[in-house]
Amino acid sequence: MQINVAAWDGKERGLPFAFSTIRHDSWQYKLHKHVNFFELVCVHEGGLRQEVNGRIVEQGPRTICMIRENDSHELWGESFVMTNLMVSTWWVRQLEKLWGSKIIQSHLFGAEVSPVAHVGGDTWRWFESNLHRLSIPGSSAAKMALFSQFFHNLMMDHFIDGNAFSGEDEVVPEWISELQAWIAGQGDRPVRVEDVVEKANRCPEHVSRSFRKYLGLSPSQYLNQQRLEKAGEMLRSTSLPILDICYAVGFDNPSYFHRLFRKAHGITPNAYRKEFSIFRRIKS
Repeated sequence: MQINVAAWDGKERGLPFAFSTIRHDSWQYKLHKHVNFFELVCVHEGGLRQEVNGRIVEQGPRTICMIRENDSHELWGESFVMTNLMVSTWWVRQLEKLWGSKIIQSHLFGAEVSPVAHVGGDTWRWFESNLHRLSIPGSSAAKMALFSQFFHNLMMDHFIDGNAFSGEDEVVPEWISELQAWIAGQGDRPVRVEDVVEKANRCPEHVSRSFRKYLGLSPSQYLNQQRLEKAGEMLRSTSLPILDICYAVGFDNPSYFHRLFRKAHGITPNAYRKEFSIFRRIKS
């Protein structure tokens, strides 16, 4: 059986990736293999079937299949939308040198079966948003920076166990420390979980998992903790009505605020103010 060869390394374009999004009513791409690049076949709508190294792979919506260099595959489908994302293998090798680990080559390129990721709704929106940002005209340097982070997060969240990077479990990653500093520096501006995810430029699942792993709290729990600390400070140092403080620190439900505050401090906001207000101490 003849197998066609598709060769590409990205060097002519000056970028190690290329992608296109296509919609087909009926389509087939005959058996072929890749040289110098691997491919992420990403299905947005409908479904695809592939034969990869003699195995049938079924892909439904929001799935990503990695076709490695030298994998032979054929694909076909009806009424589907897909993105074909090509990534140069020489660039991945350079990236792994910076990471100090051959984690992609060892975990993915050496696997017997082509990896397939099933992506949740929030992460799929993050995925599509990054593809859109990469399609906007801009400098090569800016695109490289965006794609490097996007690719790393996609691999670590959906294709590789993040714990494979040994020795890092006890150390809070720099990006989380930077997020903590950013949250603390927002002053009176209430911060939402969506703001944290956008600032991190990582998918929601990765942010949530990392917060739980390194801080012991989900992002919403961490933000509530910061809000309650700010509320306690305002109760001690201002005479603002408690309802105004509730809204000022970012809660939109007074009952929820009272419940969390009592759980954190053991007393109600009103009792806390009576006990610790600086105005009480001034009067006495």
